[in-house]
This record gives sequence, structure tokens and C-alpha cells, in this order.
Amino acid sequence: WKKDYGKHSFSLMVGHENFENNFKLLGGTVSQTLISTLPVLDNGVNIEEVTGNQKDYKVEGYLSRLNYDFDNKYFLNASFRRDGSSVFHPDNRWGNFYGLGAAWSVNKERFLQNVSWLSNLRLKASIGQQGNDALLFEDDRTTTPGDPDNRNYYAYLDQSDVVNAGNNTPGLSFFQLGNKDLIWETSTNINAGFEIGLFNGKINLNAEYFQRKVEDLLFYNPVPPFIGVGSKAENIGDMQNDGVEIEISADIVRNKDFNWSVNLNGTHYKNKITKLPDDNIDDSSFRLKEGRSRYDYFMPEWAGVDPSNGDALWYVVDDNGNKSLTNVNADATEVFVGKSAIPDVYGGFSSSLNYKGFGLNLGFAYQIGGYGFDGVYQGLLSPNTVGNNFHNDIYKTWTPENKTANIPRIDVFKSDQAGFSDYFLVDASYLSLQDVTLSYDFNNNVLSALGLSALRLYATANNVK
Repeated sequence: WKKDYGKHSFSLMVGHENFENNFKLLGGTVSQTLISTLPVLDNGVNIEEVTGNQKDYKVEGYLSRLNYDFDNKYFLNASFRRDGSSVFHPDNRWGNFYGLGAAWSVNKERFLQNVSWLSNLRLKASIGQQGNDALLFEDDRTTTPGDPDNRNYYAYLDQSDVVNAGNNTPGLSFFQLGNKDLIWETSTNINAGFEIGLFNGKINLNAEYFQRKVEDLLFYNPVPPFIGVGSKAENIGDMQNDGVEIEISADIVRNKDFNWSVNLNGTHYKNKITKLPDDNIDDSSFRLKEGRSRYDYFMPEWAGVDPSNGDALWYVVDDNGNKSLTNVNADATEVFVGKSAIPDVYGGFSSSLNYKGFGLNLGFAYQIGGYGFDGVYQGLLSPNTVGNNFHNDIYKTWTPENKTANIPRIDVFKSDQAGFSDYFLVDASYLSLQDVTLSYDFNNNVLSALGLSALRLYATANNVK
């Protein structure tokens, strides 16, 4: 519904949507079949494998949105939706989510109408929510050909696998605890910023502060081993992201024959866990702790190489923060090593040149800061499997003739020489050329002769370097 009342404009939208997906599979492999044309599991001497699963998923939503503007200068909008998901128990299936936003086109005010160099100035702010019901299995259960989906669609139910139970008998194997108390994971997004355009749009700047609060995080919480499974799906806590996004675009040259424009964008943000049921939860290279980032690295701290024998060394840290050395990786203390997987800044930039129909467009992506764990390099310094390749750095490892090396000796009898530690954290900064496009747009004279309105020839390359 849309209606204008003088300078007042209203639009209202209400709707309903639902989505349903059903997938069933039962399969198996038998050997020494008796009748080759009878494809059933009991038509064989040996049942080699039995597999099966069923995925039923349904989402239903009721939605509404109201937009209002006055004189094309002041804008307000509000939205509300109610969604239900079959992932959750019927008692907790539905969630409510809202949104509010406002914007002000300041450049259209009378006091700025005579400012010729200002082509656009808009202030904006919004708050909105969205729900998440996607919960992936911890291990990769997508072993079925043509089915890459690894979602847990029955998170509130205990689940079992169809397996070969021995003696050619199919059976069930319990693998996942259910949780009837699971509810929607809710993200609340707050944005505030401005847009400014200068010199008839030749220079444009868009800057925005954002805050994203995630409540009731869906996560697999470890459980005691005697239960028989490794974890249980729970709404374990809250997390918050705070950051800024900036985008700048400019026409460096703009005339009849030659145009050159550039664009640069960057994002910086910080992440913090604001609520957890336990003091900390171990999650591989990371550890979930209140007040810390989700992507802070916790691991043994590298202490160097023992020059007397080439042993790898790590630190043991006591409760008072005192450090000592150990050459046994399992005895080292996992601590925050002062590094995070989150970059300081990431984004992209592009350049577009056009001259008399010829065009060249270049797109780049970049990241400054942040660390990644180089497990490949670690594996190439670990001679645990016969026939594996080594990294070329093997020539830089400790030997009796090279006692000052900073890479420990290669030793097939001491498997932790390349043990898990911050030694294998590497700076993840990069600059990559994402795409290149070269094009030519034919002029009107050629188009008229051919009876065409537009004709472009182009070549493009993606993920160049």
C-alpha cells in the first residue's frame, strides 16, 4: 500500500512466507550378491556399509515494513517479523525481530541550497534484528555424494547414525545430544553514519560506525566423556563487534574522451565475548573467555631451540605468571600469545579508466594485520609419515654443525619437535589482484550502421594474483 498526502509519503508492506525442504536417503553396499537384479540389502552374504539420513526443514515467517518520508528530506522506516523454525522444539520455535531507521538529507535544507560544491549530505542511523537457526555439525558429516549440507536440522532431538552393527546387521549409533531449550540466535545491529558528495559527485565519502550484538549464541558446549558424545548444542553466551567502515570514491579525470575514477573501502572492527556460562571454553586454537575476542589465539608459547641438542622448547607458566622451559609440547601451558586472527583493516580498492571507448578496470583486495595458523608448514616439518615431503627449510634446522639454528632438529623419534605453538602463526596481511577487465564500447556511428543500440567486446580475468 502506498499513499501520498502532500509532502508526506507512506508505504506499507505486509507478507507471509514459508520454505520447506525434505531429503531422505537410505543406502548400502553388499558383496557376494545372490541375485544381481534384486537390489535389496538382504540379497547378499556380506553387508559392507549401511548409511542413511533424513533432513526435514521448514521455516515460516510473518513480516511487515512501514516507510515514511517528508518532502523527500526526512525518512523513517520500521519493520517487524515473526519467524518459526523446525530446528527448534515446538515450545521455542518462534522468534520476534524488529527494525528502526532514520535518515536526513541535510543538503536539501534551505541553509545549504546555495553551497554549490556540496552535492550530497545525508545523516543516517538504524537498529535492526535478525535471527539465526543455522547450526553446523562439529565434524564433517557430508559424506553423501551430491549433498554438501552439514547443518543440524534436529538440534532439539537426540540423533543416531545408521551403521553396520556386525554380523551383517544394520544398527544405530548414537552421535549427538539434543537440547529442547534451544532458541533463536539473535543479532542486533546498530549503524550510524553519513554520506557526503562534493563537486557535483566527483568525490564521495561514506562513513559508518557499526555495532553488532549477538545474543544466545548457538554453539556446541563440551560435555563429560561418560555421556558418550563430545558436546551438546546450547545457547551459550553473547558476543559483540564494534567497528567502522569507510568508502571513498573519486573521479580523478572526467572529460569527453577520458575518464579515470578510483574507489577505496576499508573496515576495522573489534570483537569481544560479553557473556559465557563457563569461565572459558576451549576451541582448538582459540579459547572462549569473557572479555576477550572470539579469535584470540591460545596455545603453547614458543621459547626457541636448545642449542646443545636441538630440542624444541616451550614455556610452562605457573599461577603467578612465572615461566620455565620444557622440551615436551604436551607439558607447555596454553596461554594468550598476544595475537588474533582478526585483521587491523581489510577491504578493497579499484581503478577504472576509459578512453574513447576503451576501458580498463582493476579490482584489488587487501588485509593488514591478523594472523593465521600455518598447519601446512607445520606438517612439512613433521616427519611422522613415511614418504611425506619436507619443506625446504629442513636445510635450516638444527644440526651439530648448525647449533645456532632457530628451527629445531628433525627427529623421527620425537614427534613433537614441530608441536602446536605460536611458532606457526604467520602474518596474514596480503594484497591481491582480484579481477581485470579490458573492454571496448563501439561508438554510435558503428552502432547505427549495424542497427544496434549497444555493442561491447571485453575480456576479463578473475582471481589473478
